[in-house]
Amino acid sequence: MPQSLCVWLNFLIYADYFMLQRIIELCSEKIQACIRVKNVIPLYLIAQAHNAVQLETKCLQFIVVNEAAVYKNSAYLKLAQQQPHLVQLIRENVELEMNEDYVCLSVKRFIQSHSKSTFPAFKNQVRPSIKRNQDSRKVN
Repeated sequence: MPQSLCVWLNFLIYADYFMLQRIIELCSEKIQACIRVKNVIPLYLIAQAHNAVQLETKCLQFIVVNEAAVYKNSAYLKLAQQQPHLVQLIRENVELEMNEDYVCLSVKRFIQSHSKSTFPAFKNQVRPSIKRNQDSRKVN
């Protein structure tokens, strides 16, 4: 873990101890920039334990978008062996967090990850319809 992340986590823990909600929010914003596949599970658990709702939500959103990679990560697998009830809680919260926005984002990431040559027919179908819509707006 980078040293700056450790510093922000310590601030977060102390801010929770002294019930300084604005400091918790500021720390959460800084920590969010450090969320990665390898640390999202520990950060989620810390956020949940220390009333960092904003950070907790961001971690859940990250897990939803990167679900396959997170569930294959060693931190998640270790937690699954040691404390399966926490894994169940995480999975339940991830399911609650899933909604149409994340499905759309996942589809968009899937399409972007494939080369443009993979979907030439799709590309040709989309472009004319966009042009027709633009032409119809000009007429009105």
